[in-house]
Amino acid sequence: MAGASYWEEWDDDFETVVRDALKPDSTTIIHFNLDGIREPAEWAKTAKLDNPYASDMTAWELAMVKAAPPEAQARVRWANGDNPFS
Repeated sequence: MAGASYWEEWDDDFETVVRDALKPDSTTIIHFNLDGIREPAEWAKTAKLDNPYASDMTAWELAMVKAAPPEAQARVRWANGDNPFS
């Protein structure tokens, strides 16, 4: 996953970066590591899309990817697993 940066290195807040990256007109390549996540699609169902801080943040990220338009989903690169939503 060369080129990916950890959320603590981002210039903006977590929620804004994720939401911006998942916009249809964004060119950001999203790297998502599924290491240690047994059932990512089920975990995503536990998230509240309107507030990442009301649930586990990784579950929220997964839910945001699932809810994203196809153009954004196509830019996700999955490590340690396949797209759990396809």
